[in-house]
Amino acid sequence: MKTIERILRNSKYLLFSISLLCSCHASTGKDSSLAGKLDSNIVTQKNSYSPSNNRKSHKDTVFISDMKFRPVVINVRTGDTIVWVNKDLVVHNVTGLSGNGWASPPIRSGATWKMAVLQSADYNCSIHPEMKGEIVVK
Repeated sequence: MKTIERILRNSKYLLFSISLLCSCHASTGKDSSLAGKLDSNIVTQKNSYSPSNNRKSHKDTVFISDMKFRPVVINVRTGDTIVWVNKDLVVHNVTGLSGNGWASPPIRSGATWKMAVLQSADYNCSIHPEMKGEIVVK
């Protein structure tokens, strides 16, 4: 009986710690319930764009790990797709700076988000503003 009580008590502490950690890192100052609404691991920015010169678009990857975007600067061509892969343990997002008008929803650990690139932009994680990246369109 004592073993069961100890297991239940430890489970309560573990669940409390996990919920506290999640609420701290998932809060964006906006509606944090978005993190729970992602139904799949891939969320796509909807842009209707077809690259000129019938060139096939290319897919580039930015990894999110250790609270950094890797690579910090990514060089692409107009119409290429960038896929951000969250390899961190916490929720992140990707938000264009300087009035670029685009942002990802919260990207949970292990999930990805992709966007077709139309122009150069600086971006960050609005949840962790010290995380910055740059897209350079050539």
